[in-house]
Amino acid sequence: MLLGSGWDTIAVDSDDPETTRRVVHAKADSFPSPRVARHQRALLLDAGFTDVTAEARSLVLTDDTAFALLRRITDDDSWRAEQAERLLANRIFVAVPMVLVAGQR
Repeated sequence: MLLGSGWDTIAVDSDDPETTRRVVHAKADSFPSPRVARHQRALLLDAGFTDVTAEARSLVLTDDTAFALLRRITDDDSWRAEQAERLLANRIFVAVPMVLVAGQR
């Protein structure tokens, strides 16, 4: 069984989608394999697994945890300030896609 995140497909509610896209992709590119979740099914098939299934879910964060995650992805003060305002107004939203892949050996 494999579990992975789609780091460059994180969804963040923001009034500045261009900056959001830039910071999310920049953070994703800092990981050794930010897109590995897309390849997990093929990895299991290539390793000889059968009955391989894939399931996608999203971890949705709407509280302090969301802001803590977002603070770590960029040092862009104005973008972080917008997210801090969203947190205070109970309007922060972050969704992290997760892919679970399993098979029989």
